[in-house]
Amino acid sequence: MSTSTDPATVAMSEMMLAATRHERLRRELGRFIAEARAALTEWFREQQVVADPAATAAVVLALIDGLILHRLIDPSLGSIDVTGPLLRAAGLTEPIASEGNSSDHPAKGERNQD
Repeated sequence: MSTSTDPATVAMSEMMLAATRHERLRRELGRFIAEARAALTEWFREQQVVADPAATAAVVLALIDGLILHRLIDPSLGSIDVTGPLLRAAGLTEPIASEGNSSDHPAKGERNQD
């Protein structure tokens, strides 16, 4: 995930805020977000990992945006590994902590049984 000093992260956050005041920017960013959400929705649909791919895609993307904003305000959050909670929110199984051989890892798209 991006750092709080990454210029692209700061610029994107500033653009999102500015989009609340500028209609053309809102439309263009809205189109970008809709494309990202559609791509993630399609991936969830293909993987068959969640019951509602569109809603899950919207929530996961919003979670990522929120995490980025929180890290801009509090860079110490960068030391917290949020991989597990993001994967669970997406209905995916957490990866195994070790980077051992591939047989140690769940199959691609495997559902989280929690």
